[in-house]
Amino acid sequence: MKLSGGCRCGDMTYQIDGEPKFQVQCQCVECQKLTGAGHASIMIFPRETFTLAGTPKTFSYHADNDHTVTHHFCGNCGAPLFNLNSHYDRVVYVLVGSMDDPSVFAPERIVFAASGQKWDRMDPELPGFAAMPTQKSV
Repeated sequence: MKLSGGCRCGDMTYQIDGEPKFQVQCQCVECQKLTGAGHASIMIFPRETFTLAGTPKTFSYHADNDHTVTHHFCGNCGAPLFNLNSHYDRVVYVLVGSMDDPSVFAPERIVFAASGQKWDRMDPELPGFAAMPTQKSV
């Protein structure tokens, strides 16, 4: 799978040459704040498949599980692009809205459903997890 994306102003672009490991709808509070919506749609790829052009701005925080999560975004237009997690350093969490063709997204599960807003209705057919399930393969 070859994908591309970037920010709104074009200062930041990326290429992905590989298959996603997971595709999720994340309803954690941090993703709500990051997107300004009820959830973030995220595709998780092996890090070696992701190539970035440009230098993003970053914001890091410590998650409840003591992992450090770093949001990467365009310093010019502010568009969120991807996240990294200190505990899962072999993957990149790409925000689907930053992709040139977001129609490739096929969510497989909902994570942090316990934090979901009642008005943010998710597909009832998707398995939901109250928090993030432990993934040894990530």
